[in-house]
Amino acid sequence: MLFETEQLSQKSYDLIICATPRLALSIQRQHAKNNQNNPSHTPNTQTLNNWLDAHIAKLILLGEIPVANAEATCLTSYQERLLWQQVITSHLKDNPFEDLFDSSGLADAAMEANNYAQIWQLNPHDSRHDSHHDSYTEETRQFLIWQKAFQKACVEKNVLEKVRFVAWQIRQIALHPILLPKKIAIAGYDRIDPQIQ
Repeated sequence: MLFETEQLSQKSYDLIICATPRLALSIQRQHAKNNQNNPSHTPNTQTLNNWLDAHIAKLILLGEIPVANAEATCLTSYQERLLWQQVITSHLKDNPFEDLFDSSGLADAAMEANNYAQIWQLNPHDSRHDSHHDSYTEETRQFLIWQKAFQKACVEKNVLEKVRFVAWQIRQIALHPILLPKKIAIAGYDRIDPQIQ
């Protein structure tokens, strides 16, 4: 359920998933302020990424997820941007106008497009969409080439960008539904995308 900060600080949830660390701290402070005379447990407020990381670590420690099955290393945003830039630069090297392209800006745009495609589960590479490839713009076709090359590079390096790493974590929780909070609230999100859902 999605609530306002004031409502969350007055209710009892096992976990409150917050859009930002600042909101998580704000809810805890509001709870402490509302309960000065009658202190009770501080609400467990975390960002989705922090909670997923901690929960997966517990599942690995408990042996629910074998260490050998633990997914590839998660790239930092900086590492992900560099990998996108390497992929794009290598694809532009034969282009006579290579020097005119802003590979750093293209890497940022490709990274953002890839994140949206992964979060919203869009797969233009799917063979069911082959008939639509002719209607794609040149930019879209180029992005799809870069995206395939980026994913291939991830496989070769045994790494995943954050969005696919989070998807792996969510799959693991679905496969090992133990120690899950009974009552969860969600706070501070403008929209609920499929990963948050």
